Amino acid sequence: MDDGPWAERYGWKPTVTAVRRNQLEQELEGRRPGLVPWPPVAATDLVDPRPAFYRRRLPEPQDPARGTAIQWGRALHRVAAPLLAPVSRIEVNFFRGGVAGRLDGWSDGPVEIKSGAVPFARASGAIVAHPDHLEQVAIYAGLLDARRSTLALLRTQAHRVEEVRVLELAIDDPGTIRGAVAKRAERLRSSLRSGDPSGLPRCRWRDRGCIWQAAGRCGCRGDEPVEPEPLADSIRVVGEVPAQAAGIESRCRGLPPPAMEEPWNISDLIYPRWAYFRRERPVAEAAPRGISESWLELRSLTESGPLGESRVADASETGSGGGLFREHPLVLKTRTRPLPDESTAAVEAAPQYFLEAGLRCAFLGDRSAWLLVGIGPREGSLERVQAFEVAVGSPTVFSRIARERTARLDRALTERRPAELPACPAWRVPLCPYQPDCGCPGSRPQR
Repeated sequence: MDDGPWAERYGWKPTVTAVRRNQLEQELEGRRPGLVPWPPVAATDLVDPRPAFYRRRLPEPQDPARGTAIQWGRALHRVAAPLLAPVSRIEVNFFRGGVAGRLDGWSDGPVEIKSGAVPFARASGAIVAHPDHLEQVAIYAGLLDARRSTLALLRTQAHRVEEVRVLELAIDDPGTIRGAVAKRAERLRSSLRSGDPSGLPRCRWRDRGCIWQAAGRCGCRGDEPVEPEPLADSIRVVGEVPAQAAGIESRCRGLPPPAMEEPWNISDLIYPRWAYFRRERPVAEAAPRGISESWLELRSLTESGPLGESRVADASETGSGGGLFREHPLVLKTRTRPLPDESTAAVEAAPQYFLEAGLRCAFLGDRSAWLLVGIGPREGSLERVQAFEVAVGSPTVFSRIARERTARLDRALTERRPAELPACPAWRVPLCPYQPDCGCPGSRPQR
């Protein structure tokens, strides 16, 4: 395999065609008025905003066991979700009212899946969901104007599912919830702008295993006032669905424990030397990395449309599901200058974009992908959007690239020989925490 970063020897470029889609560009531009208030906050951050504040400002304390637990939770979600929502409505992204979220599913309302050692309690024989879980469902329901929801609770012990309950929930007044959510979001934005979390409610995990408290990094005292407008009481449990619970429990039985290491992902295959160091020398506590304003705006535009238009494909065992837009793989990029309109020139100007599109098509068994490019200054707002429909004439070419790069990464890791891997392009150097040990070039040409 070649040592160039874009796998030139495979002759993949002639198999890719890019066509500008002006109508889609106009649609996305027309969504700009919906990007308010700004900047966005995550729906999950609004359940417990104090830890969210610290995640945005400080390196997050690491727990070695956490990665495996997250992988196990994802595996359970992949098993449970298809029994609760249509495949096309699983892992759905949305942006509403300045809040971004991702639903586990949608079936006439939000579908939320929770797993863990204690996902529910019992009171007088009835199942009682944790208030945090109900708060999260309420936030989704308020933002999406839903009057019903499904909450699946999977009680686990180690890597075994002990019990499953599926609750049907009713929401009487999503509009009132939406107003409370807006207040929470603005309160968090205000704290992030000022750098002062004192206006945020008491941490829900205080004295219950909060990682920030254990690390001594938060400024919490424990006497902060609780959330003035709790949302859990705005949801009622109206029934259970035993058949769905039994189906989930049956499918989870015998599910193998997660692997100790995740498979190489698509970004690893495009930048293998960076991937080597990511695996060999993981950064224990990297400082929160700022996200480009223009990229954030571009992503928010894709998530502002009809529910289900933007979602995440099943990662399965490859770990390379990736985003979908209108049911095709999605590649989101930002740059300071637009790509040429002509297909060959566009591919030559940014081959890494189209290599990624081809790899995503190969992993997902598709022949078409979307490339959305946000044009704007490096530190500033989005100026305009370019939309390309990318046709991949020969996905098998990209499958071969993926297989050989995977083998090469595995060999380099076994032999501890990162220099055998292609260097990353120079523009990635400022983003790399492994400089200068990685040996990649240090200059930075125009992207």
